[in-house]
Amino acid sequence: MLIKIFEFLHSYEPSPILMTLGPITIYWYGLFYAVNIALGYWLVWRTLKRQIPTSYLPADATHQALQAGQLPARRCYTSSVAGGPADNSSAYGSRALGLMARLPEFAFGLVVSGLVGARLYHVLNEWSYYWAHPLRIFAVWNGGLAIHGALIAGLIFLWFYAKRQATGYLPADATHQALQAGKLPA
Repeated sequence: MLIKIFEFLHSYEPSPILMTLGPITIYWYGLFYAVNIALGYWLVWRTLKRQIPTSYLPADATHQALQAGQLPARRCYTSSVAGGPADNSSAYGSRALGLMARLPEFAFGLVVSGLVGARLYHVLNEWSYYWAHPLRIFAVWNGGLAIHGALIAGLIFLWFYAKRQATGYLPADATHQALQAGKLPA
């Protein structure tokens, strides 16, 4: 019994097509790309949303909420509660708030740059084929996206985005979970 299961798993080749709806064909990898993009967007949104409110609470309201058990005790909210040196939470919160306001623009630019970088990396990796067939460079529906190119282009986009916003703030704290979600099988 176990040998038959192993033989099945070893020789099974699933179809790349999930379903066909008339002229529209939906591929498994397309579904996974869409799920990964949506999951990444949600993770960034959730991370930013969790960071914003605590940065803008006044010290006495934060202290009262902490005493009432309404805020988790693992964070240092303000320096007046902890009695230590001033922390950077309000500056970080304002940056997070700014990124939250521009999240759709940010996500769109990151996804487009990732897809372009993934395709460009694949084309450069298979240059001898695409040199002979230059019009197939744009035939993304035939496959050919490389995660290495998406990561490189995404990092370049993050750097240019931070420079364009003139904050010098790379939103790495908010996007590291989304980066991990983007590496899920696609």
